[in-house]
Amino acid sequence: MGGTTYNFSTEEKEINEWTLRSRKEGICGIVKCFNKPTTQCKKCTNYYCSEHFPSHLDLVPEGYFGFEYATSNEGLENYID
Repeated sequence: MGGTTYNFSTEEKEINEWTLRSRKEGICGIVKCFNKPTTQCKKCTNYYCSEHFPSHLDLVPEGYFGFEYATSNEGLENYID
C-alpha cells in the first residue's frame, strides 16, 4: 500500500513555509513578524525576535524532525544561543 498522505490546511502550509524561511533566511519564526531576530533557538533552530523568543513553541520535539508536534517552553533557557 502507499505511504501516509498529509492534507495540510492553508494555515499549516503557511506556518511550515515560514518556519523553513526562518531557518534558511534568519527571519523571526512567527508568521508575518518582520522584527529583526535576536536569538536562534538551539532546540528548534528557528530564529526569533526578542518579543517572540520567550513565548514560542518548538515545532520539533526532542529527536523528531517533522512539523507535527509542538512542545512547551519548559527548560527553554537551556536552548538560548
